[in-house]
Amino acid sequence: MASSLFKAFSLDKIISGGKSVTSFINKAIPIYKQSMPIVQNVRSAWNTVSSVRKAARDEVIKDIKAFERPVSHFKKKSVSDARGKLDIDGLTFFQ
Repeated sequence: MASSLFKAFSLDKIISGGKSVTSFINKAIPIYKQSMPIVQNVRSAWNTVSSVRKAARDEVIKDIKAFERPVSHFKKKSVSDARGKLDIDGLTFFQ
C-alpha cells in the first residue's frame, strides 16, 4: 500500500502540476490586469448613461405635467344644456 501511495504522489507529478498551475497564473494575471480598467470604464459609462436616461425621463415627465390641465379646469356641461343648444363654434357637415 505504501508503494501505491508513493506512485500516486510522486515528486515528478507534483512538480509538473505546480508548473502547469504557475504557467496558468502567469497567463491569467496580465489578462486580469488589462481587463479590469475596461470593466471599470464600462461600469462608469453605464452609470453615466443611466443617469442621463433618468434625467431625460424626469424632464419629459416635467414637460408632460406642465401641459396637463387639472380636471377641475374643464367646464362641466349638464345634459339639458347640451341637448337644447346648437354648437355654433363647431363644424357642421350635414344640414
